Amino acid sequence: MSSIKKYFITLITFLVFDPLSAQTIGFTIDPTSGNSPITPYSYGSNASITDGAGNPVTNTFYRSGGNRLTAYNWENNSSNGGADYCSGGLCNHEDWYLLSQMNPAPPQNGSQKPATVITQFVQNNNAIGAASLITLQMAGYVSADGNCNCFVTITGSADAAGTHWKGVSFVKGAAFADPPLTTDKWVYMDELMNYLGIHLGFSSNGGAKFYDLDNEPALWNSTHPMVHPAQAGCAEVANKGISLATVITQYDNAAQIFGPVAYGWAEYVDNQSAPDTIVLGPYINGNKVQYLNYYLNQFGAASTVAGRRLLNYLDLHWYPEATGGGVRITNDNVTPAVAVARMQAPRSLWDPSYTESSWITWGTGGPITLIPRLQNAVNNYYPGTKISFTEYQYGAGEDVSGGVAEADALGIFSKYGVMASSWPDGSANDYYMAAAFKLYLNYDGSNSKFGDTVISALSSGANAVSWTSVYAAKDNAHPNRINVILINKDYSTNHNAAVTLNNLGVTQISSITAYRFDTAASMIYSPAAPAFTANTFSSTLPFRSATLYQITLNQNFPTNTPTTSGATATNSPTNTPTNTMTYSPTSTPTKTPTKTPTPSPTFSPSNSPTPTSTLSPTNSLTNSPTLTITNTPTPSPTGTVPTATNTGTNSPTSTASSTPTVTPTSSPTHTATKTATPTLSASPTNTPTVTPTFTYSSTATKTETSTPTKTFSTTFTQTTTNSPTLTPTPSATSTITLTFTSTPTASNDAPVGPVLIYYNPVTTAGPVTAAFALKDPADQISLKIFTTAFRKVQETTLSNVPAGMVQTQMDLVDKFGTPLANGFYYLLVTAPQGRSVGKILIFR
Repeated sequence: MSSIKKYFITLITFLVFDPLSAQTIGFTIDPTSGNSPITPYSYGSNASITDGAGNPVTNTFYRSGGNRLTAYNWENNSSNGGADYCSGGLCNHEDWYLLSQMNPAPPQNGSQKPATVITQFVQNNNAIGAASLITLQMAGYVSADGNCNCFVTITGSADAAGTHWKGVSFVKGAAFADPPLTTDKWVYMDELMNYLGIHLGFSSNGGAKFYDLDNEPALWNSTHPMVHPAQAGCAEVANKGISLATVITQYDNAAQIFGPVAYGWAEYVDNQSAPDTIVLGPYINGNKVQYLNYYLNQFGAASTVAGRRLLNYLDLHWYPEATGGGVRITNDNVTPAVAVARMQAPRSLWDPSYTESSWITWGTGGPITLIPRLQNAVNNYYPGTKISFTEYQYGAGEDVSGGVAEADALGIFSKYGVMASSWPDGSANDYYMAAAFKLYLNYDGSNSKFGDTVISALSSGANAVSWTSVYAAKDNAHPNRINVILINKDYSTNHNAAVTLNNLGVTQISSITAYRFDTAASMIYSPAAPAFTANTFSSTLPFRSATLYQITLNQNFPTNTPTTSGATATNSPTNTPTNTMTYSPTSTPTKTPTKTPTPSPTFSPSNSPTPTSTLSPTNSLTNSPTLTITNTPTPSPTGTVPTATNTGTNSPTSTASSTPTVTPTSSPTHTATKTATPTLSASPTNTPTVTPTFTYSSTATKTETSTPTKTFSTTFTQTTTNSPTLTPTPSATSTITLTFTSTPTASNDAPVGPVLIYYNPVTTAGPVTAAFALKDPADQISLKIFTTAFRKVQETTLSNVPAGMVQTQMDLVDKFGTPLANGFYYLLVTAPQGRSVGKILIFR
């Protein structure tokens, strides 16, 4: 979470509120329809949440993320607060803050073991049966020394001595040290993954299951101006993410990767007006989130090359911009207008009949329908990617309106198979937020849960969707039980529920127990059981309440195996609702930032120091940190790489005007000119250098009177000259690092076991240096190269190999001495204790 530098004028709609009379709303539940699995990870959190009795909620997973993790140094556990922590006008404080937030908190000094912030976090979660989502760094630099306990005023790139900052590189290209070397100027992500595998485990044996690719990259220049002073480009974020995901999955092939961890709508659309939005042109398809389209497409293409999925979740943050009475709902304001808007706001996640009052709907031209919109992007650009919101919040967790909104959102996430992690709103007593979670995770105090399979639940009647929400589930552990959650979002009127269970045959209701929170109680209590007849029952729903009905049947209902990963994200209500639940705001519209800053006390690893930038999708030079060059003194040139020159100029000019029906009186004029000159390099030791220059000038003039006219004139000029001369040092060799598994040796020569090596392009004639580690000495080791059809083309044998790190060179020729053709090959290393398989891409 972080503050936003983009501002908008809030659209105010004036409606008249009429008191309502109680209505009877019909609800139909069908256990034979709509069966789809509920991901257990719909109920995550970024921090501990406690109910009114002091009992913590046991969420299904916890996230260590947020702004603090962008500059976290895993080697010594120091971090930098960036713009989140300022005092006396000074920001970018370097300290041991993340250690102080741990439970229990270790001494705040450099004596802690490497990655303590990560390992203790995961171990604590394992102890309560919760999964872990950790964050790895990729903005460029991390804190060097928490002992400084000071405000840093020098950027990472200017800190040549490495006093305050260390550069982040994805690949070390040398033997790992345990503990890592802390006297150099770098931290390495592959070394971190190796360390975690040894001291914590991977996803299959006690380690973190989920990995975030840093945090809110579109805001790096505002949240971490000393780390990344310039606005991050679309290509930079995608390329860094691909490189980091490649490293993570190299070591943990079951790891689930999350990206781009975008802060909000402006990042979804164009990466916060990134300097290279020209690359988004081919991805404008009407869904309004062209940057996400681009990001998904880049990962899809990279995954094809890598031979494995590099992105599992399209990961976003969602802090609604909806307002009530001109006040944003994420504030703790609980006046009627704000409370009503807050309880209606979850409808923007799915409802095509609901248009909230926010600036986002200017861009969408109507309902936001966020989850279907995101599913459209996934289906078109990287099918199979799931959706996650690893930060979201509806505000006022201490008020019943916040609890109702949270309960509604959790039902929506359950229905659509979304993985989600709430961020407590920072108030002292988020008791209603806790009640909402417990309705799904522990409604009876005995750890009874909502269910594992969502079933069809529909409402009928005028305004049913405006006034109420309904969710239903069954649980394979209780085949004679159905749970139904009914939410009354009306601010001041009770409504009557008439519930019918369909398609149960001769099976009938045996008993019903209700569990509820409402305006009178933030703790879940059990009200009087509703009367029932056969397969119907009636109940009164108090205003601003959420009720779970545990329905026990007289026999088991037929079980249906879920066949989909979640409800189709294009569902619409059966009855077109009319929104009569919005209070009429009266305040004059004002400019408000698109997001409220909130501290992010969580943790993660890191990422690459040198910004990478691709200026267009088809005309660029990308330096990937997944290639490591090892220089040896032996003079044996392997060839030259031709010089590439690319010059292009694009000067599009656009003019747009509109006449909105608002009545602001301000007349701001803003002129901004920004010039960024990043330097790209493949790794800390690579020779090739690309120096592109962007010049972006923007002039926006707004003149607003009673009939405002807004005119925007933007000129974007991009001139790029890429003139790298790549001359490898004599005897440059590509290094491939292998880690042995305990897989038994097979009797044939076909590669077996998981692919542990990232996609590794070899751009010279060879040889390559294969580096691997042995737990025990071996009398004989064999290294074999196979085609993708498992045809062996070369074998090298080593004798009397000692334990520890081993390096050996292999020529890229077949057994007849013929150079291997371009393409993918497998490298299989076999030892008595097991074998390891990697991939090599030859691309000369």
